[in-house]
Amino acid sequence: MAERHFDARALGFHELLEEFARSARCETTKQKILSLVPYGYVSSLQDDFETLSEYITLAHKGFTFASEELVDMEEMFRKLALEGAILSPEETLLFRRLLTLLENNIQLFQEVQRNQEVYPHLYSLCATLEDYPEMRRTIDGILSPEGEIFENASPHLIEIREKKRNLRKNIQQKLETFIADETVQGYLQDTFVTVKEGRFVLPIKTSMKNVFQREYQAILHSYSKTGETVYMEPAFIIDANNEILEIDELELQEMWRLMGEITGLLRQIQVGLKIVYEVCPIWEWLHLRFLYWKSVQGTLPQVSETPHIHIREARHPFLREKAVPVDILLEGYQSLIISGPNAGGKTVSLKTAGLLVLMGMCGIPLPATEARLGVFHKVYAEIGDEQNLERALSSFTAQIVSLQTIWENADSTTLVLIDEIANNTDPREGEALAKAYLQALLAKGAMVIITTHYNGLKQMAYEDRRIQNASVMFDSERLLPLYKLQYGESSMSFALDIARRHGLEKSIINAASRYLEEMLSPTEKLLQEVEKQKQLLVAKQQKLEKRMAEVFQMELSYQKKLKELEVREKTLKEKQLEKMSEELSTLREEINRLHEMVKKSQLSPKDLEKQADIIEKRIQQSQKSFYQPIRVPQVGQTVFLPSFQASGVIESIQRDKAKVRVGGISFIVSLEEIYTSEQDVPSSPQPSPRETFSFSQHMKTSNLSLDVRGKTVDEALREVEKTLDKALLEGAAVVYIIHGMGGGILQRAIHDFLRQQKNVASYEFAPQNEGGRGKTIVRIR
Repeated sequence: MAERHFDARALGFHELLEEFARSARCETTKQKILSLVPYGYVSSLQDDFETLSEYITLAHKGFTFASEELVDMEEMFRKLALEGAILSPEETLLFRRLLTLLENNIQLFQEVQRNQEVYPHLYSLCATLEDYPEMRRTIDGILSPEGEIFENASPHLIEIREKKRNLRKNIQQKLETFIADETVQGYLQDTFVTVKEGRFVLPIKTSMKNVFQREYQAILHSYSKTGETVYMEPAFIIDANNEILEIDELELQEMWRLMGEITGLLRQIQVGLKIVYEVCPIWEWLHLRFLYWKSVQGTLPQVSETPHIHIREARHPFLREKAVPVDILLEGYQSLIISGPNAGGKTVSLKTAGLLVLMGMCGIPLPATEARLGVFHKVYAEIGDEQNLERALSSFTAQIVSLQTIWENADSTTLVLIDEIANNTDPREGEALAKAYLQALLAKGAMVIITTHYNGLKQMAYEDRRIQNASVMFDSERLLPLYKLQYGESSMSFALDIARRHGLEKSIINAASRYLEEMLSPTEKLLQEVEKQKQLLVAKQQKLEKRMAEVFQMELSYQKKLKELEVREKTLKEKQLEKMSEELSTLREEINRLHEMVKKSQLSPKDLEKQADIIEKRIQQSQKSFYQPIRVPQVGQTVFLPSFQASGVIESIQRDKAKVRVGGISFIVSLEEIYTSEQDVPSSPQPSPRETFSFSQHMKTSNLSLDVRGKTVDEALREVEKTLDKALLEGAAVVYIIHGMGGGILQRAIHDFLRQQKNVASYEFAPQNEGGRGKTIVRIR
């Protein structure tokens, strides 16, 4: 592989890595992150992104990696590998923490192991991992979380410590009885018993040490810092103190025996533990990248061998919420010339391009909506004056030194980023130098992004197909930058306009305008006029787009109100139907009552006929309250005739009468007796001005397809909504939505939207041979 070079510090890449490293809990993960360099082979980079994509899928199912605070354990693994070496309690606790990490993630690993075909890359990171619950229980039965060996860790240790406690208690009691003697108290500096180097002693006045030593055959151990106290051991407790030391030695031997037992068990599983330790930083780095992808709503770039840049709605990572999305497009061209006013976003766009290229080549998700990248082996960035100050050179001289280094090393795998090329010198000479330098880099096959105010450089894009112009958009009415790039156009610097906005003396501005007029060539004047007209058109277009957005919102509002009215109408009909049902139930009870009266001969035929007429009128009235009168009846319209208790079709209309066919018989009825029907659709082939559409009359046989790849979430959802409406109108049974896989953001947004639609019966991913997770099948109610 050719020599590689990346100006990571100039682009802020190290600061980004440090931010990631601060979130890591494993020391090895931090080291891995801080030592990241771009991949040199596209296959390795693709594998990394595919692994991350699998992890994102896994995380959406609720399985994520849970890390632990882990220090560098290489030295401890080397010690564990040495036969006969015994780990200390502190070292053992570090292995216990590694076992905790394994325990906390065993379900995640098992999920991957069960679905090897779904997660082939992740499977390689946990194929041989298994849990060690017995090892955890063994350690927990011997060591406390603080590294202390429990008193009941073994029967022998219980016996030793019980004997030690009794012996210490016995010595304590003897010494307390001894110092209670008034004769002895004259020797004492303090009336307490203390321990020095594991032996019980008494604090004796230094002035009395010789007398006390002769009187009680005492042994001198040490002096206090002040020299006023000497610690002495009376002869009558020497044997007991010796016995305590012997017991201490037995206790230590038993403790080391227990630690040796644990070490031996750990040694048996050291291969598995080493794998856990080695894959921990890989899994944690996957998890940190997933969290970043989620927080910035990012994308995983498509990568290829050929160097190119295609990033939609890129955001600089450090600007966060303040970042204005910008498109970085260098596909089909070799160079991009960015022009426009100062503080308009040229340098930010340049840095964003360089930083996101480095991020993408290191396997980091990009804060963008879509990205395609090639692999660069060299990325040079000549930005700002920081490097110049370090070299103690003038800005122009320092840049020339850098430009020479870049030119010497540039080739077809090189990306060069230059901010304000050759700008700190005579403008005419600087422009000539900039043009010549760009041509030289293009001849070497390098890809170049340059920011400039030089008109000569902008003009090159109109003469050389390898070069494309892009201008930072500028609101010429408010004289404010919009921080977005417009491709295919160059831009003025708007220096005089900006100076005017910021309050520079008007007479100075006017004089400068006259000087500028004299300095400009006819071609430059024409270009300047074209630029002004272009800015005016852009402003008008923005106003038009804003108005269209407002109209779209109004349309959505009206549609919402229409749906609310339809719901209210349906609710009202349901209430009317319920009321009618109650009324008919009451009438049915009345008929039953009359029937009983007739059976008992309590009602004459005349009275029965009278009661029947009353009930008939009530039934008709109840029906009329449910069915609405027709305001403008039409030939071919299906109507309901309460008097006939049937629906029919209007054949003809004459003044206030209508001829209605019910079954095979025609009747002449008053228009007042005609009401709307639930099947109110024209049966005649001739359309009428008030023709209505019934979904139930159309078979749902046709299908619709929609491709939203490359669109933003908002754009995609608008397209989906329109297509669903179209499906209802056309009677489509199924809608196919192609959204691609990518990072999954578009797919999740579409599924969330579908979940809320009442007219959607169900939705699911397409079969694997028809698009899989990149395509959703929607079934319409």
